[in-house]
Amino acid sequence: MRIAILSAAIVAASTGAAFAQCNIDQNQPNAFVYMAAFSQTDLAQSFQHQVANSICGAGIFLQPGIGGTDNVTIDLWTTLPNGGGQMLASGSAQGTQGQWVDVTWTPVAIQANTTYYLHFHGNSTLGISGDVNNPYPFGQVYANPGFGSFPSFDYTFRTTSGAAGSTLRISGQCPGQVTVSWSNATPSRPMGIVLGNGTGSFNIPGGPCAGTQLGIAGGLQLVYTGNTGASGSGQVSSNAGTAACRKYLQMVIVDGSPCDTTNVVQIP
Repeated sequence: MRIAILSAAIVAASTGAAFAQCNIDQNQPNAFVYMAAFSQTDLAQSFQHQVANSICGAGIFLQPGIGGTDNVTIDLWTTLPNGGGQMLASGSAQGTQGQWVDVTWTPVAIQANTTYYLHFHGNSTLGISGDVNNPYPFGQVYANPGFGSFPSFDYTFRTTSGAAGSTLRISGQCPGQVTVSWSNATPSRPMGIVLGNGTGSFNIPGGPCAGTQLGIAGGLQLVYTGNTGASGSGQVSSNAGTAACRKYLQMVIVDGSPCDTTNVVQIP
């Protein structure tokens, strides 16, 4: 991979972000009971996507009559936060009792048929509805300090998937040989893979992708430039040094206005 520090001019000219269309993926709509108050802390729901390989947001149904309007933050984790898990994404929105509240983030690649966790927090006034009769077969409720397990309970929740959009994947181990592959991109378009220190946002100030947003931020570097290929898929392999380990990659396709981008992946 070619490494070059991104100046503001290079970023403006060659990168941008557009959130892929997000559609409801996992959905547990039953709201029969008052499941938990945010004030109980350590609230989480496990889930699995059976087909989709990315996730771009999640939502919960807020218990009617509990609180008013307040902040809701939903984080996506690989395991429970107290179990050494990695937070992959986070979003916040204002939620009102008796209504759904949904948050979005830049699409993140996940594995199908693999358990992930949604962590709900951000206020102490609202509550979450749910069902105690195990309506959702691919996950469960966690609640109270220490993320207590309730195997037959499920929150009223949903996830959204951007699986139809351009997707980035990474395999291998850093330091060492890693392979970055992409699929579902617009064929035969210029593209670049950008490296950042962490997830976040970077607003593009000018150029063909002006006004769009990257899902990575901090120390941005353009590490590869090329073409998406005749089929809109391809891969590139390189030896990743220690300085790149645990940083984040996102591919940008110079296509349309705003430009298209993939999900964000972390170098393992």
